[in-house]
Amino acid sequence: MAQAMREWRLQFRGEPRALDDTQVTKADMAANNLVLWAIRAATVCWRKLGQAANPLGRRGVHLAGKTYSRHVPALIYPNPLNPDRYVF
Repeated sequence: MAQAMREWRLQFRGEPRALDDTQVTKADMAANNLVLWAIRAATVCWRKLGQAANPLGRRGVHLAGKTYSRHVPALIYPNPLNPDRYVF
């Protein structure tokens, strides 16, 4: 995670705000773009968002009727709590 934070600072020239999945509130989700890092954390946040179309599962990523267990997709979804924000 430390490496990811360093890279964020270098690439985006800003300070990332990092929270554990249990710390993210609906207000945080509604007010910010979300970058979900790790399957478990993303699953918890998707559940909080109330998103039924969550592509992440225990056995991999589910897209177009297929399950991919050895791939890491880059997905961008509209935030269901705020249409002006995204979930990455």
